[in-house]
Amino acid sequence: EPGDRAKWTPAGSGCDSSAATTASILFALSPGSSPSATFTFPATGAYSLCYKYNFRSSGGLYEASDFIAFDASRVVAFSVDGFSPPSTAIGCSTTISIQG
Repeated sequence: EPGDRAKWTPAGSGCDSSAATTASILFALSPGSSPSATFTFPATGAYSLCYKYNFRSSGGLYEASDFIAFDASRVVAFSVDGFSPPSTAIGCSTTISIQG
């Protein structure tokens, strides 16, 4: 929901980890659209989702939650040092190699 917060912490470290991404506020790009957020990962590795419910649509009936760990929701951040070939085209059968 717009107004909720999300952050990613190194897998297994818990929501209080100092190595987490900055908590981002979810926002809707346009009325009725799904909320989204942007994250920058401080290092490569596996990260787990931590989510904070704002309950904005409840009209103030509920207080915001603490960050809750969703360990099954994971992302892996990796570094890309290069790739080849430098280009390809529609209709060409191409294998792209990523170095990192």
